[in-house]
Amino acid sequence: MFDNIGSKLQRLATVVCWLGIIASVISGIAAIASGGNALAAIVAMILGGVGSWIGSWVTYAIGEIAEGVEQLKYQMAKNGDRGTESSSSLARAAAAYDKEKRDSEWTCVCGAQNSNGASYCFRCRRPRSEADAPKIACPHCGAMNRNTNTTCFACNEPLQKEWNPAEPGFVNCPRCGKRMSVDFIKARKKCPDCGRPYVPAEPEE
Repeated sequence: MFDNIGSKLQRLATVVCWLGIIASVISGIAAIASGGNALAAIVAMILGGVGSWIGSWVTYAIGEIAEGVEQLKYQMAKNGDRGTESSSSLARAAAAYDKEKRDSEWTCVCGAQNSNGASYCFRCRRPRSEADAPKIACPHCGAMNRNTNTTCFACNEPLQKEWNPAEPGFVNCPRCGKRMSVDFIKARKKCPDCGRPYVPAEPEE
């Protein structure tokens, strides 16, 4: 009943328009035949026909809109699989671009990402050669520093190596005192209770 409602509305608008025009003509002829004013009857026929034509515009326009929506839905359904394939292709291309971008960048000790062609960090102006130097974590803020630094570049606190073994195979967290095995804290990289970064007493190979 409601299939192809757009075309049905367009046909309805056309039929109503012609019925209105025919009714205006018949009314005018009847008025003339009954001895009425011929000029007024002709004007009424013209105005009635034009009014019926203009009045059908709204219904016809709604029919066109409905038909256009149906065509759009059809095209979207038809291209659904193609759109899914395109989305997958875009996702693969984006992943490849991200990998290529990561491969073409180097990370400074301050954490900034720099272009592979840059010889120094755009943020802290350190030379790129320092990026490959051994690094240690600040026990206060966790920032990575060169192994030769005595103070943290981020918080200016001393880089104290306070994770000295309490007994063979175990260490105590210098912040909260939690006792942990060396293998456990090496795997976790920080204290599970207070979050203090693990800095071994001696630089690890």
